[in-house]
Amino acid sequence: MPLTVIHLPAPRERVAMKARSRWETILASYSDEKRRWDRTYPSIAYIYRPASLFVCWLLPARVTANELTLLSYLVSLASLLLLVHGSFAGLLTGSILLVLFSLLDCVDGALARLRGTSNALGRFLDGLAAPAFVLPYFALGIGLARAAGSGQGEFILAVGAATTILKLLVPQIRQSFHLCFGEVWEEDKRARHATGHAGRWYYRLYYNLTDLQGHDVVLLLAVLAGQAEAFLLVSFAVSALDLGAVLALYLRRAWRLGARSGKASGHWHGAD
Repeated sequence: MPLTVIHLPAPRERVAMKARSRWETILASYSDEKRRWDRTYPSIAYIYRPASLFVCWLLPARVTANELTLLSYLVSLASLLLLVHGSFAGLLTGSILLVLFSLLDCVDGALARLRGTSNALGRFLDGLAAPAFVLPYFALGIGLARAAGSGQGEFILAVGAATTILKLLVPQIRQSFHLCFGEVWEEDKRARHATGHAGRWYYRLYYNLTDLQGHDVVLLLAVLAGQAEAFLLVSFAVSALDLGAVLALYLRRAWRLGARSGKASGHWHGAD
């Protein structure tokens, strides 16, 4: 009776096969919808997302997505403290940590999708990190003001504070609009067969100009080139224009929807 020889892969081959299988699983968890959203930000699509998938491949199974989110809080806090320091070393290290924060912000979501552990707690924790994308302008203003001294320093401090305030007001306007007109707005879009703007070139340009997540690498390059102050001044100008444009746009929408869908009394003021 002939003997059947079973060839088992060598230990090194088994490790390679397991690593390859894990990598294919990670790539499969990266959905087409997420790919389309990532293309909004070149820094995410070409830097952070590929790096985040590789980090997920390296991470041991005991590390959770929520733990990475909490780690990103610490990285963000350290970044702010270093930017406030104002020295070149502080600005440089703070900018690098800000880039690391953006990477961790991608890693925790990728890990949650990979393991199927996305839940309300994770989304809540992730949402708490949102101020990390607006506070660096204020921290940068403090740091540059400390380096510049009196006079010029006070101006830079005001610019940093104003930039952060402007960036906090923009989402507040959007949130107030959708709170008051959300259902009516969705009905209006369906009636007009509106297709939305996501993915279009001007949509991508807008968010890369106004969202720090789209240009945190630019801050790092500006610090290296000694142009951190210019970065802050440009950010302030863009934020001021953004607030004006968003306020005008949503006031126009609110006025049109309120006039069209008002009650019989014709009054659409909120309750005091």
